Amino acid sequence: MPPKSSSETLAVLQKHLGEAKIGCVVSKWIDGLSEEEQKAFELIREKSDLVSLTGMYKDLLDNQDLPFGCTSFRIHFRGTCTCPKKY
Repeated sequence: MPPKSSSETLAVLQKHLGEAKIGCVVSKWIDGLSEEEQKAFELIREKSDLVSLTGMYKDLLDNQDLPFGCTSFRIHFRGTCTCPKKY
């Protein structure tokens, strides 16, 4: 099979770059919250080893539908998420 033209290759690369995620689902959810709520989550992240993230997740889930699971929530706040966001 002959190689595709460079313009076809470029189109494929640009398509995937355009679809690239910025941040994770947790950071995107936080971005949609009020400024005060975002500041509270920033403090939570700073003290995440002192806070029950699983308990907090369950309390949040009792009050609303969340677009992520508990593991993603904990990973994000423990700082091991690949998300480039600060929270």
